[in-house]
Amino acid sequence: MSLPSWEQEILKSLAIRDEVEKKDLGYFRAFEQVSQQLQLQAQQQQQLQNEAQDQEQGQRIERPSTSSTISKSPSPSLVDPKLASSQTQKLPEAQQSLTQLALLIKQNHQLANEITELVENLNSATLKNEKLESMVSERDGAVKNLQSINGKLKQKIESLKFEIKEKNRTIEFVNDELLTYQMQNNVLREKLKK
Repeated sequence: MSLPSWEQEILKSLAIRDEVEKKDLGYFRAFEQVSQQLQLQAQQQQQLQNEAQDQEQGQRIERPSTSSTISKSPSPSLVDPKLASSQTQKLPEAQQSLTQLALLIKQNHQLANEITELVENLNSATLKNEKLESMVSERDGAVKNLQSINGKLKQKIESLKFEIKEKNRTIEFVNDELLTYQMQNNVLREKLKK
């Protein structure tokens, strides 16, 4: 059974809408993944910053400020070798932490750019979706209007059919009357001829 053309148009419009929504689903998932990655990286970055601050504070505690060391600098023979070696070991760790922090900041900027791009794509997809929805609503309005017109035309057709039936009955009645008059006319002519 074939569907009327207006129903086919509605079904096509709904299929287009579903297809657009399926395309946008990838953007939503990608945006969610990027957001999760940003949150994770922000947490890692905060943790690295805290560790770096802890290490800097630890080094400040272990090494008093230079002004106090100048006035009270111990002789090289009094410096504990273990303390000096631990400080030299912590320095590369702090540098590595700072390198990781710089890398995370760079990745954060890249992810922020990707998010901006995804948001722009999402906005354009949303605009397209809104346009399609407005087109569908316009078509729905046109379909309802056509259905209303179709209903009125059907009523008019039914009333015209009824009028035609009545006129056909009237014509049959007139024809019967005409036939009766013709018969009476013929009988009268026959009588006149005699």
